[in-house]
Amino acid sequence: MGVPAIVGLLRGQRLVGCAAGSTPEDRAFVLARAQADLVDFLTEHGLEDRIAFTELHNEVQYGYLTEDLPCDPSDDLVLLDALRPRLDRGLAEFHRRHPQRPVTVNYAHVPVAAMRTLPAQLDVLVTHPYVYGVLDEATAAFDLRGELADFPVDAVDAADLLRPGAPEPTSWVLPETVGWKMDATIVGKPEIYFMDWVDGEAFDLFLYERYQLHHLEMIGKLRTWLDVAADHAAHRGVPTVFGEGWIGYTPLSSHFEDGPIGAAFCRRAVEESVRIGAWGTIVCSNAAPQHPMWDEITLQQQCNRLFLDQDHDAPPRRS
Repeated sequence: MGVPAIVGLLRGQRLVGCAAGSTPEDRAFVLARAQADLVDFLTEHGLEDRIAFTELHNEVQYGYLTEDLPCDPSDDLVLLDALRPRLDRGLAEFHRRHPQRPVTVNYAHVPVAAMRTLPAQLDVLVTHPYVYGVLDEATAAFDLRGELADFPVDAVDAADLLRPGAPEPTSWVLPETVGWKMDATIVGKPEIYFMDWVDGEAFDLFLYERYQLHHLEMIGKLRTWLDVAADHAAHRGVPTVFGEGWIGYTPLSSHFEDGPIGAAFCRRAVEESVRIGAWGTIVCSNAAPQHPMWDEITLQQQCNRLFLDQDHDAPPRRS
């Protein structure tokens, strides 16, 4: 019997709110206790059968779990090796509380040069293969991962990408009632500003004009990353799942991923997920209830049929 594509019901997020006041070394442990408490609560209410597995934290490379690690954060191998003891403690605590329930953490992209550093206690290998490609060109051109004070206003204006009335980047702030989000999020402030004020149609045109230069690179990266994830999962004897991914996040007003190129990429990625034997996959990360792509019912049905018509084994349980 097929396993549903929606797999990560219990997901720890980047914002470690339940670990307020804790040190970086013990945050994964605190998250494990909180998630174990939540499993207890669901079990008390007869809802435990809804849980496929538990993730302690979302994209462990990009969050506060790495705080104070004495290493170069841009080097996956060094960073993830230094982070592993913290993750080990969290996973061990969850296993102590719920030894029969699969637990894991998930990883941004597929850390192809650092798979050896992943904790031995992972019951499911979850990665987020965003291939970016053409989106990387936009990120680099407009320094979206830089500092808001250095936002290249002239370059963005020359490309005519912002909506009329866009404020100056340095004067752009959230309302005071939700201002805490700017400190809590790890997403780059230039990227948030750009996504808020970009003209979606102009941005789509920017991507369409450049996509063909990146097409083969993006397809190749997708296949390589999924192959590496599948190979590593097979070596460990655990299922592999893709919880986020494909081209990458686009503005709310963009239709690049539900247009002909993006939709074809979604179908291809689901087909690749089937090819490598993934236990869970996605349409793409923008196909969520808050995004207009949620209304692309035909595409979602096509992708679900591609995946769910295959046989998938249930994840192993720890003895």
